[in-house]
Amino acid sequence: MYRGLKIAVVIPAYQAECLIDQTLKTIPKLVDYVLVVDDGSDDHTIQNAIASAQSMHYCFELLSHPKNLGVGSAITTGYQRVLDRSRFYVLSIEERDQLDFLMHYPKQSTLVFSNHASQGQSPMDCCVVMGADAQMKPEELSDLIDALLLYQADYAKGNRLGHPMVKTIMPKWRYLGNLILSFLTSKVIGEHIIDSQCGYTAIWAERISCLSLDRLYPRFGFPNSLLIELKKIGASVINVPITPIYGEEKSHLKIYKVILPILMILIKGWFSLKWHSLKKKQLK
Repeated sequence: MYRGLKIAVVIPAYQAECLIDQTLKTIPKLVDYVLVVDDGSDDHTIQNAIASAQSMHYCFELLSHPKNLGVGSAITTGYQRVLDRSRFYVLSIEERDQLDFLMHYPKQSTLVFSNHASQGQSPMDCCVVMGADAQMKPEELSDLIDALLLYQADYAKGNRLGHPMVKTIMPKWRYLGNLILSFLTSKVIGEHIIDSQCGYTAIWAERISCLSLDRLYPRFGFPNSLLIELKKIGASVINVPITPIYGEEKSHLKIYKVILPILMILIKGWFSLKWHSLKKKQLK
């Protein structure tokens, strides 16, 4: 708990067997509930996450997609679980040695592992998204929540691009790509977004309930589509300085595969926001 608030952390994970342990072990004590959403990994991400969570202070659950659906889909699944944690079948972590159960459970279903199932039913106030690749400083998690409180914002978005060492830390093509996409996203939604593609975020659970989660893009364009949907509900966004971290982890991002879909999201989003604004005016 932090400042009287119950804090949930959603961690989308794909092929993260090498870094999921480090990520989970560094979760700060202010966090009440951690949800790992495995997005169809075929390595040991699930097993390593469950093993790491055995002795943790927080309530831990793990959901697994039967196949890779995209990082956006994993986050959306996490958001939905935070809102409704009685929806899925819960398997106690004491049965973690029966991992072959994954092979027999219906493929269209989502699995949950839990170490404190009863505690896991209590509602959360705020939901933070962190990556499973240890590229986000856990000690900066409270900065995101403080920004929500201090500026009475609805959504706090990490800003790596304002860091004084970003040009030496972040790969050049990523830095340039982020600058361009952030500029375009800002123009589309009419808000100053400094680092549109950053995945380190915090949002009030009540605001998640106002979103049409099925409209969110399932893959790397998720941050842009979420900002567009937040604009539709009148949610305020605050940029929060964070530290860019890049190590030896393997990225699953292929720039040539994501640029066109993100540009299409922004074009459609611009028209969608114009139409949404027009309908609001007609209702007045």
